[in-house]
Amino acid sequence: MLSHNGKLTHLNLTMNPVEDGGMKLLCDAIKKPTCHLQELELVSCQLTRDCCADLASVITRNQHLKSLDLSSNALGDSGVIALCKALKQNNSSLRRLG
Repeated sequence: MLSHNGKLTHLNLTMNPVEDGGMKLLCDAIKKPTCHLQELELVSCQLTRDCCADLASVITRNQHLKSLDLSSNALGDSGVIALCKALKQNNSSLRRLG
């Protein structure tokens, strides 16, 4: 549904237990070229470092995502490093990572 809704630009899932499995499904949808999501809020969604590879892929592939808030999740050092590496790539449109 998310990948087919080109008008959705902001999604706030704060305090919803998305967890890593749900994040993988969400990332698969966000990576599709038909997804025009610009802001994604995932504060306190019980995410861990295990979902960071999928999130890093979103950062490098989705040309619309400008803001991603991952506050209050247990991403760990390795998860944050994966996200930072994705941000270093020139094709990332992300301007705010929280």
